[in-house]
This record gives sequence, C-alpha cells and structure tokens, in this order.
Amino acid sequence: MGFIRFFRSLANPKVLGEEIIDSIEKSFYKYSEKLKGEDIHWILAHVWLRRRSFHGEKFNNELSETIAMNETYLFACLPPPTCAKALGIYMIKKEAPQVLEKHPEFLQEFNRIMAPVLKATDDGTIDLLYKKYNPHLSA
Repeated sequence: MGFIRFFRSLANPKVLGEEIIDSIEKSFYKYSEKLKGEDIHWILAHVWLRRRSFHGEKFNNELSETIAMNETYLFACLPPPTCAKALGIYMIKKEAPQVLEKHPEFLQEFNRIMAPVLKATDDGTIDLLYKKYNPHLSA
C-alpha cells in the first residue's frame, strides 16, 4: 500500500476495505507462484496464515495449519482469483467489520461470489466442487 493510500484508508473505510482485498489478492498471486502445482486450498491457507501473522498471531505448528485450512475451506471451492477476493472480503469482516456496516456493497459482492458454494453445501455437492479446484487434497 502506498503512503498516500495508507492515510486515505485511515479516513475512508471503503479504501480500507479495498486495501484489505488487494493485499489478500497480491498474497494469493505470490503464493500461487511460490507453491506452483499446489491446490488452491493450500495456497489460501498460506495467505490466511500470513495475514494473521501480520496482526501478531503466532502460527508455527500443525494446529495453526488446521485452523487455516478450516477458515479457508469454502473459499477453496471457488476458482482463482475469485477465491482470493472472497477471502479478502471475509478478512474485512474479521479485521474491520465497521467497513461492512458503512459499505454493504462488499457484503453484497461476497454473497454473490459465495452463492454457488452455499448452494453446493445445501444440495450436498460441496465435495465435488472442492475436488474440482483441489484434486490433490481431495484424493
């Protein structure tokens, strides 16, 4: 985030939300390159762990990976880069919920993006959707 954009994000909740999403998407692309050939779920889990570590949380054990995998499971049922955008909006909810109160368009976009995943959860086809984007982890 640039210096000017950083100060704008302090005064403007919409800019803060956009910055959180942008940061998640950039991390996703970085880890996609670093972990080439890995399933989307594994990449998203790494993005989640990195983001949480920026907030002072310590993650360096198997339990941390389990938490990250649980937190990112539904997002791993989406194609890239949509999965990263959905995770970014989710992180707004975790880190800056006041942004969603003032800018419900983020939540509306989240609901639109997640609709097929929630439908698959309801109709029992979530495992098939997960397998589509995570063939190694679902084997």
